[in-house]
Amino acid sequence: MKKPGVSPFTYLVRLGGMLYIFSGTTLSYLMVPGNRRSLLSRARWLQRWSRRTLDLLGMEVEVKGELPKDGVVASNHLSYLDILVMSSIHPQIFLAKKEVAGWPLFGAFARWAGTEFIDRGRRSEVTAKATGFHRVVESGLLLTLFLEGTTSDGSTVLPFRTALLEPAIQGGWSVTPCAIHYDAVGADPAESICYHGSMTLVPHFLGLIGRVVTAKATVRYGCADRSRTDRKQMAIRLHQEVLRLKMESASTRTAPQKDAD
Repeated sequence: MKKPGVSPFTYLVRLGGMLYIFSGTTLSYLMVPGNRRSLLSRARWLQRWSRRTLDLLGMEVEVKGELPKDGVVASNHLSYLDILVMSSIHPQIFLAKKEVAGWPLFGAFARWAGTEFIDRGRRSEVTAKATGFHRVVESGLLLTLFLEGTTSDGSTVLPFRTALLEPAIQGGWSVTPCAIHYDAVGADPAESICYHGSMTLVPHFLGLIGRVVTAKATVRYGCADRSRTDRKQMAIRLHQEVLRLKMESASTRTAPQKDAD
């Protein structure tokens, strides 16, 4: 039985559109000095191209709750698309595991966008990166953390790692919980949008282009945690709130409208 998905014509259009976006993204960064002038310029550059990519993929983004203006965002993590979705809403800087820096194309874009990379296997890494964290927050930009440390299929929220919260506590920054949830027409989001387990980047991305007709990302923000308590206690509170936000999105989800193909 043929798997549901886009038509061959739409697939070719999307593939060609992605090649155009990748080329345009690269040229606009390398040829326009203003895109590299500051962290804000880099975040805005990523925002523009994220919106174009999501439009091509037929991805609608809906925001629930009050968008934080500064400090840190603590979110669940489902896919490399999370960065495109969240940056399309508001310019921000992300923290990613160091392996992302080596990904084809996506790694270069992440570096150009000002992403902070961290070796999660080294306990001393948070201390070493603290200066970069301060630079982001003190510049007035949001710093978005994925505290699960890896992606999942979205069935739950994995336990949060606490070390990354220490700079926020020491700096007195607000930490806003956030949950991302995906719905899709033409495919199961857990397999076609979520990127987890033994999946590999290029085959997954090509499958995403061909299998997902239209999709919707719901980004739901909770109330900021402004306490300066023990990081483990903060991690527990944030995890509970992100899980609640996720379940709220799942229970009230609406399927995206299918476009004519």
